Amino acid sequence: MKASKALLSIVVGAAVGAVLGVLFAPDKGSNSRRKIARKSEDFVGDIQERANHLADAVKSPFLAEIHEGNGKAIQPKAKYTELK
Repeated sequence: MKASKALLSIVVGAAVGAVLGVLFAPDKGSNSRRKIARKSEDFVGDIQERANHLADAVKSPFLAEIHEGNGKAIQPKAKYTELK
């Protein structure tokens, strides 16, 4: 758990640093705002993509177990029907 918090801290720190770097760069305000908007959209998209990958990685073993369990549940039912 500590590693994930450290990674999140690094990502957030990098994002804040990028925004501050753009804000203090010698450029027109409209250009700076456009750059910040673009960077924030990229950042949010990246976070969403990583969250989706994480959800898939967590979900797939459970789905495999559920599928396997459903197959095992059908076997006794078929055997019961056969014996009946």
